[in-house]
Amino acid sequence: MRKLGDMRWYRIVLLASMVVAPFAACSLDEGGFGSAIDNPDGSITPDASKNDATSGDAGPGDANPNACPGGNFDSCKKYDAVFKDGWVPIGYRDDGTSCPTGFDALPRVTTPIAGGSCSCTGQTEVTGTKCRATELRNLHWNNNASESCNDTVTNPNITFPDGGCYPFESARIMNHFQATPLATSASCTLQGVPNDADVTAKTLKVCTSSFDSCKGVLCADKHVCIMHDGIVNDCPDEFGDPRTIGTGVELSCAKCNGTYSATCTGTASLFTDTACGTTPDSVLVDGTCNQVDRVGGGSARTYASLRYAPTVSDESCTPSGAAPKPSAKLAGPATVCCHD
Repeated sequence: MRKLGDMRWYRIVLLASMVVAPFAACSLDEGGFGSAIDNPDGSITPDASKNDATSGDAGPGDANPNACPGGNFDSCKKYDAVFKDGWVPIGYRDDGTSCPTGFDALPRVTTPIAGGSCSCTGQTEVTGTKCRATELRNLHWNNNASESCNDTVTNPNITFPDGGCYPFESARIMNHFQATPLATSASCTLQGVPNDADVTAKTLKVCTSSFDSCKGVLCADKHVCIMHDGIVNDCPDEFGDPRTIGTGVELSCAKCNGTYSATCTGTASLFTDTACGTTPDSVLVDGTCNQVDRVGGGSARTYASLRYAPTVSDESCTPSGAAPKPSAKLAGPATVCCHD
């Protein structure tokens, strides 16, 4: 029997729009249920000419509810133990015919399943540091009112120690300040969303009934089939050829690979002491020369230490590579076994 692995299922495709082909065999092979002569106990199985005129598949609510003359419920007794274990007699049809009058027609599907796709949309997951606060590059400044920021040091790249306070090698008189933040180093994934518009599966029909006479017809058929909700690994004795059927198809999609991007800017805090302990002045850090915003205004000050706090903006996660292929399984599964 088909084994299903562990998968994370995202969406149920009910396949209500599919054309469900009825079928005329009680078992998984041809012949049997639906014939007027196959029943070994001599009972008569009604033919499709007595079907409900509207749907072609009649049920207990139809005008002629007692639709299984000659059906002997005693023929089910030989399977009592099986039925007490949760199995029920069914007619299994996959050749295009309708269930006879008196039987409920249950549209179902089975493998093979085809179609479906995944779209890389929906909620994203970002891992890693979006904008790093550990380093600034290309540090420049000036000590006058111009915006040239042409003063520099031998090594203009700053790496912040633990605690984030960077003491200058020597005090700097600054009026304008310029530094370049590090680009983002984060990565991202997107949620894979299943598209089920073109999903197809093999269609079939299960014929059941609440009338004992109709159940007797099913039990008497030489190709009698039984059904159990869920996936059952082993068929009862005298039954075999297990099949999994379902009410529809469930699709799921793995996460999609993405490319993360963001604009990294930030704020530098400048301190007059070497331990970042005094009231700081601030300046925008975006790779351009910006005037220091001095507390209380005034002329350029002498600064001895620096802190930096990044700001993240304009985040995006763009799909990269091909979208994953969807995984599919049968929704509302049941197991069908037929008489050997």
